[in-house]
Amino acid sequence: MPYTIDREAQQAIRSPLDWERTGERFQTTNGLFTFPDPSRYTVDENIFYLLKNSDEIPFEQQYNYRPDYASHDYYGTTVLGQVLMYVNGVRLLEEFVDLDVLVLPAFDAILIMLQDNFPELKSQDLIKIDW
Repeated sequence: MPYTIDREAQQAIRSPLDWERTGERFQTTNGLFTFPDPSRYTVDENIFYLLKNSDEIPFEQQYNYRPDYASHDYYGTTVLGQVLMYVNGVRLLEEFVDLDVLVLPAFDAILIMLQDNFPELKSQDLIKIDW
């Protein structure tokens, strides 16, 4: 089977690396929307661990506005693009451009942080929100 974005998206749904698992999930009462809680307390607590276990590499122009491409090239998956933004102090996608260096956390450090701190949430554990 060829490697496609659709195939990667299907694998990412079940991936323990899914960044959205770092927050609690919420669902509207009408069931139309689900979204992750934007608070990332555990990531904030571990940011220095990630930074300590990182390398600084020259930022390449091909990654302007594309942290997902950088994630794919360095980690083999696009789901860690948000992690790259976070550790580089980039809050908006539009700011992921012309960085002096790219701070690249070690893949093992990311795995340790995610496995230790973020249990997999089941869909039946979704919290309802009245809108």
